[in-house]
Formats: sequence, structure tokens, C-alpha cells
Amino acid sequence: MISQADRDRIEAAVRDAELQTDAEFVCVVSEEASDYSGVPFLWAAVFTMIVPLVPLILFAFILQVREAFLGWIVSPSVSEAAPVSAMAFYGSLQCLAFLIVLVLLSIPSVRRATTPRGLKRRFVRQRALEQFVGKGLGGSARRNSVLLFASPMDQCAEVIADVGITAQAGQQTFADAASVLTRCTRKGQIADGMIAAIGVCRRDLAARRGSTDERINAVPDALTDLTAEASVS
Repeated sequence: MISQADRDRIEAAVRDAELQTDAEFVCVVSEEASDYSGVPFLWAAVFTMIVPLVPLILFAFILQVREAFLGWIVSPSVSEAAPVSAMAFYGSLQCLAFLIVLVLLSIPSVRRATTPRGLKRRFVRQRALEQFVGKGLGGSARRNSVLLFASPMDQCAEVIADVGITAQAGQQTFADAASVLTRCTRKGQIADGMIAAIGVCRRDLAARRGSTDERINAVPDALTDLTAEASVS
């Protein structure tokens, strides 16, 4: 998904930014934050509840018209069986609609297109937080970690900064970095987005750098590609 040349560019940007600031930058990319396996069932359920109502209402209307104009030739047994027929018809339509929608939305490209953007953002945020905690970024003594997370298929990105480095630069710095990374992610420019977002952080953090020259590189500077790691394992 990301070429070795782009990986090297990101690693160099991280290394340079860490030399000029007090931050510990970590870049992570994942093709998708989730497989969204529940989305087809959700839309199938909604579709099943709403769409079959249209032919059911039409069916009921036809029955009423028949009763009004042809009731004198319709036997009582037929009239009594009409509601049962309508319910059976509705149930059959529900099952058919559910299966059709479920099969269609099981196609990956269709599932991605029909997944609400808000749900994608929530999963991307959750996955980024999992990486932040899983890599132990929130437990550093200086609380100076900054995680940049991008998901190209979801077209979403997150920047999570620990409390120490946020106090130094301000929340707006990392919000601006997240906006830059998100815009580039939507264009498929992951490496450019990572480098630009790091640049935004470096610009503000370099001006507020502490007096210490000590640099503890607790996390490797290289990009973490979760999709590539999953395929290898």
C-alpha cells in the first residue's frame, strides 16, 4: 500500500521532527479500521422493515377496492382469508428483501460505500486509541507522544497527542495536523499527509521546546503498517 520510498520519507520526517522538538512521533496506517461486518445486517434490517410496506399497502388497497365494488360476489371465506394472505405476502417479501440486501452489501466495495461516514470516523478513532495504548504511548514519563493514524479506505485520520505535549503546543496545533492528514488521506496521499501533519506539529513545538537537549527515542521512527503486519501473520 505504501512504497518503501514513502516509508523512508516518513521515517526521515519523524526523525527530524523529534530532533527539533520534545515530541515522540509515531505514524500508523491501516487500510481499514474495521471490516464493518455488521453494516450489511443493519441496512438489511432497515430495508426489510420499510420497503415491503409499499406493496403491502398497495395489496390492502386492492382488497378494499374489491370489497367495495365486488363484495357482492366475493364469498365470506375469501374475505376472511385476505388478512392471512396479506401477512404471508408481507413475510415473504421481508425474507426476500433481507437476503437480497445482505448479499449485495456483502460485496466489499458496496459495503464501504454504504457505511455511514460517522461510523467510519468512530472506528478510526477507536483503532487509533487502541494503538496509542497498545504501544504504551500514554505511559511515558514526559507524556510527549503524538500518534498519527491514517485509514485510506475509510478516508479518515486521527492525531492523538498526550497531555504533556498538548500543554506545550495547545490542542489547536494537533487539530490542524489532523485536518491536514485527513485531507491528504482522502486523496490517497498518505505519505504526504503524514509528513505535512508532522510539519504542522514541528512548527509550533520547535518554538516551545524545553531547555533539555536529551532525546529518548522510546518508539521506532519507522511507519507501522497494520494491514501489512496482518497479512504476514
